[in-house]
Amino acid sequence: MWNIYFTYDASSGHLTWNAMQREDFKSEGLWKRWQTYFTGTVAGSKKMNKSGTPHSIEVRLNKKSHPAHRIIWEMCNGPIPDGMEIDHVDSDPWNNRLPNLRLCTHSQNACNRRRPSHNTSGYKGVLWNKKRLVWQARIRVAG
Repeated sequence: MWNIYFTYDASSGHLTWNAMQREDFKSEGLWKRWQTYFTGTVAGSKKMNKSGTPHSIEVRLNKKSHPAHRIIWEMCNGPIPDGMEIDHVDSDPWNNRLPNLRLCTHSQNACNRRRPSHNTSGYKGVLWNKKRLVWQARIRVAG
């Protein structure tokens, strides 16, 4: 389904807009503008979290946002099974090259998060307890 709208460039990890059919548009003018301005251009825009860190690349299609990494996965590997997610192996949400994407559970995806910016220890799961004036380590796997 996605191949109608996009072409995936494996070397850059980008989606580009394909030329569209005239019948996909309400008017000849809209179709001509689409062909002129969008065909062959990179699809999507980079989104940031509230904290200002990279979040994902989102593509607007038919008035709905779609994460580019999910589109790319489905174009190359088929539908994403229920209960599964697509993870960025290097934790860079803007790197959508196929070798950087993997199918995983939510729990596996959560293990691959970056260290929070407010973490002063330099390690995941290690926090400073201000009340007790000690470092605390916390690890939780499968509940």
